[in-house]
Amino acid sequence: WLDVGDWRCGAGDLAHSRRDETIEVFAASELERRRRKFLKHAVDLDKLDDQARHRVRIVAKKLRYMAEFFVHLLAERREGHDRFLRCLEELQTILGELNDRLAAARFLARLAVEIPRRKRLAKDARLLFAAGRISRSLELADKSKLVRRAVKTARKLAEIKPFWR
Repeated sequence: WLDVGDWRCGAGDLAHSRRDETIEVFAASELERRRRKFLKHAVDLDKLDDQARHRVRIVAKKLRYMAEFFVHLLAERREGHDRFLRCLEELQTILGELNDRLAAARFLARLAVEIPRRKRLAKDARLLFAAGRISRSLELADKSKLVRRAVKTARKLAEIKPFWR
């Protein structure tokens, strides 16, 4: 299928433009495309809302997985690969923590809405208070610090010379 499959002689831009490329050329161009997409989404990371930051995390994750997948094809260019991946992994971790805190805060906020609908009010009042306190602390706790770390890591990543060039 790779050598003689229908995709090699089918109509369409992809079949015509890529059928004679080596896998190394394809890998480098795809990594470059993903990197540009990441840089575009990561601009002003500190000014993005939570949902946009989560999208940056997804774009970074796709770039990382692609870099891990293609590293053996680009073995002679491996020198910057480890640094590039470490930086991507760090950024994913930071953005993931921000997203996890947001998800937990939203869950607790929904819980706080549900608790008053129950009958056992004395016990539920304590739960409601605790849910509110935890929800608010999750939203605020170190959020600005994590966002600053994410911005710093994204800048560092942007400065790393792509290992596939």
